[in-house]
Amino acid sequence: MPAESFKRYLSIHKLSLRKSRERLAIEQKQHEENERLYQTLLNRHGHTDPQSMPLSVIPRACTETYPQEDHRREHYENHLKKTIEEAFADKESVADEILEADAGTDCDEDCLPPMQKALCGLCKGGCCTRGSNHAYINKDTVARVRRHHPHWDREQILKAYLQRLPARSIVGSCINHGEHGCTLPREMRASNCNNFVCDTVSRWNREHAENNRVEGTVIIQRKLDHWTDVSRENDNGVVLAEAVYKDLPRPV
Repeated sequence: MPAESFKRYLSIHKLSLRKSRERLAIEQKQHEENERLYQTLLNRHGHTDPQSMPLSVIPRACTETYPQEDHRREHYENHLKKTIEEAFADKESVADEILEADAGTDCDEDCLPPMQKALCGLCKGGCCTRGSNHAYINKDTVARVRRHHPHWDREQILKAYLQRLPARSIVGSCINHGEHGCTLPREMRASNCNNFVCDTVSRWNREHAENNRVEGTVIIQRKLDHWTDVSRENDNGVVLAEAVYKDLPRPV
């Protein structure tokens, strides 16, 4: 390797190591802060057994909105047109086994477990921020739409998506992420969106939801979304620290 190339490699490697160490140090500091807040809230609510109120640390989506921009709508429309054509051309994309594998599309948010609804409701779409101008919609998404609406042609499917664009979108998030959440019904959302569950919610459903010893959870919410790494440049301070109970799934 030429000397100049090796120097560049070393420089990049050192920068990567420095950032990795910074991130680990920040994560450790946040962990310690979370534990202090957790103990404070346990004491405040009179819980002597931590296992009855496990800790749940959740991200947060930005709450700021801005008017839907023409260039985003154009990019989204072009993506939809291409994807719809692929779905109509690919006969296998309407196969029952593909459609049925996408669980949960016949169920709205009311079907979700109460605590999952509470955690996701407080997060407000911290996992939606990589939806960009494509919303993860692919030919299998369109195939599912065709199953639900077999009489719709290409233009009707396109119109149905474009009509559901919010007038204002959440800053830095999916084009369909409006002030009150996703503006698409579940049967029109991508499988990624219907099936994704973050680690915090997955752990709750797996370990605590059916445990009668568990009364609820202590929630600590931080500023950054699900995908953004902590760093010196990204403020990830605490925005919410409260208890939520199974029989009263909202902060108290």
